Amino acid sequence: MKSFKPFCPRCAAALAFALFLSVSPLAAHPHMFLESRAEIVENGGAVSGVWLEWKLDDFFSADLIHGYDLDRNGSFDAAETRALEKGAFVNLRHYHYFTFVRAGSVRSNPSAVKSFSARQSGGAVIYRFYVDLSAYRSDEIFIAVYDYTFFCDIRYPEKNPVTGAAGGSGGNSPAALRWEIV
Repeated sequence: MKSFKPFCPRCAAALAFALFLSVSPLAAHPHMFLESRAEIVENGGAVSGVWLEWKLDDFFSADLIHGYDLDRNGSFDAAETRALEKGAFVNLRHYHYFTFVRAGSVRSNPSAVKSFSARQSGGAVIYRFYVDLSAYRSDEIFIAVYDYTFFCDIRYPEKNPVTGAAGGSGGNSPAALRWEIV
């Protein structure tokens, strides 16, 4: 009868390599966090657009403030905002600004956004921009904000994540406009 060897260096190396490969998908995790709010804009009872406001996490905000608030005055002037938009926002067009729209059975993404602005509040950078929805003709328009790459973890505040439309915790538009976070 052969004796049992409790340790096999080749087996241990193979097992370690197999374990390394099996957990590599776990490396896909968010690298930044943001809190998203939406302000629905309506015109004549129809949704015409949405203002999205993103409060960025402290770490990414610190990097943006260091890189773009060149005069260190705690706010972004017009030139700093243009530089910030060009250097740290415009690239999001490749990811549809994390915004997805469905009107009836038609699904699409904004190809552009308007009126980008950025401000600082309590050490956080807040982006604000407008998504034009006036071309969508439907009784129901669904808007989703998420990052399908999982690079950004997008969350919604508990209080007033959506304003400007009836539903949820209130609003000021016709009752036909409603929202919910699912």
